Amino acid sequence: MNLPRLDFISLRLRVSLGFIFICIILIVVGIFSYLGFSQSKDHFLDLTSINEQARLHINIERDVSELQGRVQQYIYEGRKFTEGKIHELFKTISEDLKTAHESTGREIAKGFIINIIEQLNLYSEAFSQVVEERKLRTDLVENKLVTDSKLSEDSLLRYIKLEDEKGNIGHVSKAHMIMNSLLSIGKQTFTYFETLDSTLVTETKRIFNDIRSSISKLIEDEEEMLLLREIQRIISRYEYEWFRAVQATRGYLYLVNVVLAGEASEILHNTDRLKKISINDMDIVHKQSALLLQKSIFFTIIMTVVTVIIGVVISWLIARSVIVPINRLTKVFKLLAKGDHSSNIPSRDLKDEIGDLSRAAEVFRNKNIQTEQLLKKSEVLTADLEERTNDLARSNDELEQFVYTVSHDLKSPLVTSMGFISMIKDIAKKGEYEKAVSKLDQVVQANNRMGQLINDLLDLSRVGRIDTEKKHHDMNVLLEDLRETMEHKLKKEQFELVLENELPSLYINESRILQLFENMMSNTFKYARNPSGKNIVKIGSRKDGDADLIYITDSGPGIPEEYHEKIFVLFYKLDNSIEGTGVGLSVVRKVMQFHCGRVWVESKAGHGATFWLEFPRN
Repeated sequence: MNLPRLDFISLRLRVSLGFIFICIILIVVGIFSYLGFSQSKDHFLDLTSINEQARLHINIERDVSELQGRVQQYIYEGRKFTEGKIHELFKTISEDLKTAHESTGREIAKGFIINIIEQLNLYSEAFSQVVEERKLRTDLVENKLVTDSKLSEDSLLRYIKLEDEKGNIGHVSKAHMIMNSLLSIGKQTFTYFETLDSTLVTETKRIFNDIRSSISKLIEDEEEMLLLREIQRIISRYEYEWFRAVQATRGYLYLVNVVLAGEASEILHNTDRLKKISINDMDIVHKQSALLLQKSIFFTIIMTVVTVIIGVVISWLIARSVIVPINRLTKVFKLLAKGDHSSNIPSRDLKDEIGDLSRAAEVFRNKNIQTEQLLKKSEVLTADLEERTNDLARSNDELEQFVYTVSHDLKSPLVTSMGFISMIKDIAKKGEYEKAVSKLDQVVQANNRMGQLINDLLDLSRVGRIDTEKKHHDMNVLLEDLRETMEHKLKKEQFELVLENELPSLYINESRILQLFENMMSNTFKYARNPSGKNIVKIGSRKDGDADLIYITDSGPGIPEEYHEKIFVLFYKLDNSIEGTGVGLSVVRKVMQFHCGRVWVESKAGHGATFWLEFPRN
């Protein structure tokens, strides 16, 4: 399918137009989504308002239930603290009802709230009457009845005492019967106010009638008439207060069981209906909000899908006008990078940035040819420079070692020789020529040591500087030849050399590696003798990642851990009594550095030593 060419429009303008078109579509989608979610927001606010009203109505219902419980608690206990809590609840419920009335918008809800307010006021008034009736009843039962009962009994006891002094046994007996009746009334009083048994009221009334009748019969002696009338008046007041307490109790029970219970039931019924209205309203708004949200989400998804499709089409058209020629140019650049300068450069006729890039590629190809020519010359010069730099670095290292040697170790045998020559001179002056000649052996020994030091230092200096050619060598062949060469030395030193497994082929300098193993064996002969007399040296190998490891294990006394690094230092010796210059292991380390590898030792005192040689494969 032939698509129209877009190269008359610049890449930047193409991308900008596509971006602007997609932004316009996204803005349209955003506007419609905003309108839909705005309506959802209104429903959400309504839902929040209704939820707040429902919470308020539930709080009112909870407080009303708590109020009823507190009232029942007050009825049974009569505590002042409970009365205070009840008044606080009345105030809280009234404030919540006022807030609910102001916040609700439904007339039916307002009607229920007004009814609840009226019933709450009636309930409050009834509770106030209950408080007053309870106080009255408490005063009558706990104060007046007790006082009147005590006065009646005291008066009757005075009468009994007087009649007993006169010896009027009949009157005393009747007075004791009246006293028993009074005590019976006290007992009946306690039982009635505990059980509220109405039959006790009739029985008490009968007892009071019997007492009045009995007192009337006793009013015969004019001398005691005043006292009996006083007793009669006190018992009459006692009877009046007793029936007044009964009446107050019945009124109190009526207020509690009928008035308060009825008003509480009505309030709870109306608060429950009010709560159901809120829950129903909340359910309706919730369903409406969910429906609107579903519509908004559906519309947003449809518009998003349409926008994505249009965006993909526009992006594909723009991308195709860019990617196809870019891919062609990329292939050309890859070929140019590989050094292929014969490829044809496409899209040079385009008028946009890609055409400019194609024409630039042609210039790049020509410049690349020139650059490669210069690069070849540069590589030759760089290789020469690197070789000279490496030689200079090695020379500096060697120079540093030689300076150290000359300033320390070479001075020692020279000083020794000069000392003995001075002694020989003094002895010769004394004419003791035989003694002077005997001292010459020590001068020769010091000079021989200095010569050995110089030879070892020359070996060290040659590593990496002279005979630097490397080739691939089979270590099995190399070490087998070494064992045959050292066969006489091994027998003389009573050592056995064992090649444990197949050794790898390494890229090495043959002479330096042979020098390394000769130094290692020489070091083994000096320091690795086994006290049991069985001296074995094992050489083997294993692979470790990108490196080949060769190990040299002896059966000697081992090397303490604190000397594992020191033994590779130039001129360091574990035992100064053993012949040697202390240069051998330094040569070994330098040979390994020349091969870009490393050497280290693993050992514990009394368990032999294993020297590891690491040769990188790359």
